[in-house]
Amino acid sequence: MTYPNPPQGAQRSTTTRTVILIATSVVGGLALLGSMGSAIAGIRAEQAFELAPPLEEQYSSEPAETTLYADVAGATEIEIAASAANFKLVYGDVPEAQLKIRGTWEGGNDGSDGWILERNDSTLVVEREGQLSTQAQKVTLTLPRELGEQRAASLDVQLATGAFEGSGSFDELSLSVAVGELKFTGDAAELNVGVKVGEATVEVADVTEASVEVTTGNGRVTLTGEAPSNVELSAQMGSLTVQLPRTKYLVDTRGVVGEIDNRLATSEKSERRVDVEARAADVTIK
Repeated sequence: MTYPNPPQGAQRSTTTRTVILIATSVVGGLALLGSMGSAIAGIRAEQAFELAPPLEEQYSSEPAETTLYADVAGATEIEIAASAANFKLVYGDVPEAQLKIRGTWEGGNDGSDGWILERNDSTLVVEREGQLSTQAQKVTLTLPRELGEQRAASLDVQLATGAFEGSGSFDELSLSVAVGELKFTGDAAELNVGVKVGEATVEVADVTEASVEVTTGNGRVTLTGEAPSNVELSAQMGSLTVQLPRTKYLVDTRGVVGEIDNRLATSEKSERRVDVEARAADVTIK
């Protein structure tokens, strides 16, 4: 038996519908896979954002504060070596020395950030060791009031970088600035000031002997009260201004290239002597 062939148009229609059906299935499958992938990616992204803290929380640190303590009974000398901080020397109703450090530093630090407060025989020592923090710090040394009165002790301050501000009454007072700014007020029997690249502003009363040396930096020293018996001033490639109590002085000046402005009342018979040396520097005494 012979079956009649279907019309040619019918074959083409059936084939076309088959191709379209297959193509539609493939596209639908791909779309479904794409939707599932997007959903999975969205879940992973959401989880990632939930698990990872903001960058500022990862890399920022809150200001922290710690305090060190040391006995000062019987102490006759105070040595301070300060660097990379704003350092203040104050007095209060405290039974012992207190060194308060406030600033920011990396995690894992004990909070002292290299600062040391300790006794070495009759000397109270404050210094900083190790790698210095790049963060700004505020450091305050609080001493019992009696230690800063009636010249009960001697004070030696060495400022490497940063700033120092203090006061007090001391027997021997030594202030040294490398790169930074130092301010001090008080009284002392003997005064020594050294300034390299930084600045120093000092006002001290009743000094018997004073020595001030400036190299490149700027120094301003004011002596009040009883006039000193001996003053030695030296400046090289910097500027120095010294104000002395009003009286007559025997003044000896030596200048090389620099300029010395002497406004003091002078007398060859005076027992109070002032020696001034300037090298490529400006010195004013008044």
